[in-house]
Amino acid sequence: MEASKSHSKWSTCDAKYASFPQITEDDLRALTI
Repeated sequence: MEASKSHSKWSTCDAKYASFPQITEDDLRALTI
């Protein structure tokens, strides 16, 4: 996985998920469902 690409993709969501410092894409999917 490209961490830099993923980070850039979710850069706008960093504030929303600030409570989850070690969040993964799978976690994001679970939260956004």
